[in-house]
Amino acid sequence: MIRLSRKMLCLDWDHRSLRLVVAKIAGGRAELEDAHSHRIPNTVDPDNPDALGQFIQQMMRRHRWSHKRVVVHIPRDRAVINRLLLPPTPDHELAAAVRFQAMKELPFPLEDAVIDYVIKRRDENGLAVEVLLAAVTQDVLGGVQATCEAAGLQPLRIGLRPYANLISVKHLAGLGQKRVLFVDVGPRMTEIDVMDSGTLAFARAANVTTPMAGDSATEDSRITTFADVADMTASDEAVETA
Repeated sequence: MIRLSRKMLCLDWDHRSLRLVVAKIAGGRAELEDAHSHRIPNTVDPDNPDALGQFIQQMMRRHRWSHKRVVVHIPRDRAVINRLLLPPTPDHELAAAVRFQAMKELPFPLEDAVIDYVIKRRDENGLAVEVLLAAVTQDVLGGVQATCEAAGLQPLRIGLRPYANLISVKHLAGLGQKRVLFVDVGPRMTEIDVMDSGTLAFARAANVTTPMAGDSATEDSRITTFADVADMTASDEAVETA
């Protein structure tokens, strides 16, 4: 059987920067092909879907990308992620049980929410007794969808950043089944995730303020990888030897 590869565009942004990644997906594996980060100009309101969508479109033209489908992440501070303990519940009743519990847990009305969940633990009879609930408001989801539409993109999947972090860690050799602290320091928020044996055990966002880097830091948008660093180090050593 011939397995065809495909290229996937992934987007992530905050109030200061837009990050774009292109990966090749084949055989159940992802290979990074290109990655860039761009400072969002002061003239672009990242909370305005039309303005941000046009900026995304400009950056894609700059890199000569013609992708139409995209995977997007929603940051931790825009989502609710709660651990729910349930009475032993069969799978066919689980959705209703989670929605009932969610009404008591969410800081916004259930009718304004989009929710999902994963089973974390079952009892000795195979009944679910613990789930991890994830929820965002319709407004947050609608804003992401409108931004993609303004950029001429179709969202193939809209996920949560903590789960994207989890998948990244699971693909790192030797870390997938260990306990890992993942800290992402952003311009306004710091996201803290704890992964334990390949599952998301804890995810929080805290208010922070980080200094702005000089404009010269964004002249080259390409994100440096460990492979790039290794190549630069090898080149420096070769020059010193010569």
